[in-house]
Amino acid sequence: MRATLTTTPRLTLGQGLVQSGLISRQELNLLGANSEPALVRNLLKRERIDFDLLMSLVNDLDLQLGILVQAEAMELLPARFREQNQIIPFFRSRNELHVGMVKPDDLHALDDLQRLAVCPVRTYPISAAQYQQWWRDHTTVTAQLDDEQTISQLVDAILQQALRDRASDVHLEPTKTDLIVRFRIDGLLRQVSAIPESLKGLILSRIKIMGNLDIGERRIPQDGRRAMVVGDATGKDVELDLRISTLPTLHGEKIVIRLLPQSQEPITLKQLGFDPGALERYAGFVERAQGLILITGPTGSGKTSTLYASLMQVQDPTLNIVTIEDPIEYQLAGINQVQVHPKAGLTFANGLRSILRQDPDVIMVGEIRDAETASTVFQSALTGHLVLSTIHTNDSVSAVTRLIDMGIEPYLIASATIGVVAQRLVRLICLECKMPDRPDAALLMQLGLQPDEPGDFARGQGCAHCFQTGYRGREAIVEVLLITPTIRDMIHDRSPDPDIRRLALKEGMVGLTDAGINKAKAGRTTIEELVRVVLL
Repeated sequence: MRATLTTTPRLTLGQGLVQSGLISRQELNLLGANSEPALVRNLLKRERIDFDLLMSLVNDLDLQLGILVQAEAMELLPARFREQNQIIPFFRSRNELHVGMVKPDDLHALDDLQRLAVCPVRTYPISAAQYQQWWRDHTTVTAQLDDEQTISQLVDAILQQALRDRASDVHLEPTKTDLIVRFRIDGLLRQVSAIPESLKGLILSRIKIMGNLDIGERRIPQDGRRAMVVGDATGKDVELDLRISTLPTLHGEKIVIRLLPQSQEPITLKQLGFDPGALERYAGFVERAQGLILITGPTGSGKTSTLYASLMQVQDPTLNIVTIEDPIEYQLAGINQVQVHPKAGLTFANGLRSILRQDPDVIMVGEIRDAETASTVFQSALTGHLVLSTIHTNDSVSAVTRLIDMGIEPYLIASATIGVVAQRLVRLICLECKMPDRPDAALLMQLGLQPDEPGDFARGQGCAHCFQTGYRGREAIVEVLLITPTIRDMIHDRSPDPDIRRLALKEGMVGLTDAGINKAKAGRTTIEELVRVVLL
């Protein structure tokens, strides 16, 4: 029977037990009232009180849930799993694990919880506010962040978790009350923790020191970098290149850290997600001895990865391959890579002119940003070099218009360009929780499909492997524009983009949307993801 309290909610646990008639004052002294966690341990160890009743009493007294947490219970569940599912492991008694859950009706989380605990589990509903309060208290108590060495260890732990979670970026965002830590995973940000206000300055200063930045300067943005070794999910050491950027905000400096694993092997074009038809067409581009190949798309669409995969495709001991990049994201064996350094006078344009004096066969220019770089790129492509570069446009055909806007004559574009690849990245359905699905009819119609469109559509239910998102990993969808003689004539004649696009589709180009639909029909991604990436 549940105890009924008529006293104020500000009583201690010991006082509440006595006033509720559950134990006597003498018994309280015997059990030990020096600390509430110790009192809880003694009560349960001696089986003096049922855990359900104890949980009820703590809630009635409005006490912090941290007093119910047993260290041994914490060790039964991985920290990442606890944070993903907002779970507090309380106590293990009679071979049962008692846990608090913000969402106790989450069947997928319950299945994973049962598998990890390897014993019967009893759940108790808790509020999100109770979980957040426990998380902050637990972080403060367990971290013992009193000196520089421990602050350094916490920063290292954040980076290790980011690497293990496959994050591309770490965001540390100061608020009025704490420091929010978010990871960008598969293109989207996800909050992973909140660090107390008292530690905010120490952590941000530590990261600025790592990037060789001025810790006393908080009024202007700064950029830095740092190389370090971090253990991955398998325990293997990974060499990371960190790009650190600061930005002054209302509540302090925001820091973003880009993680670039240097030991990661460059992926192939096939691994990028090119479907067989697009791969065959693009392979013909990189086999050419001279001309310009352009990769286009918004920031974060995987353009650099496509460039690197292309270089690995053409790499040969008989060729001199040189790149000029900003930044150099991955080190490629057998390829000469140059880092842009504007403050020292090394820009894309003058760096490319210097490369031309180095007898190159293949040149990769990280990005065409201005008219001077564009002009030098076309000069290189017309003088016996295979040149690969990127440009920011929405699709393959509009790259032509962008180059004309930069001052490049249409006849030069038509003569030098081999082809243009436009791409996006879509999230892949998590294989651990994949299940058949019937997409929403309204979404299908947005893509020009019928409500009963045939296909092996699927979705992810959400599990511990994919952070309950239903997605894990990303893959490219591409449209590959081949500059055929007829399209070359249209470019030369300054034909409108829609006319060039219609001809390209007629000549066999598969558009971005259709490439994505094919992936959704094959059960690799979802219609919802395709609408998010292509239409929004």
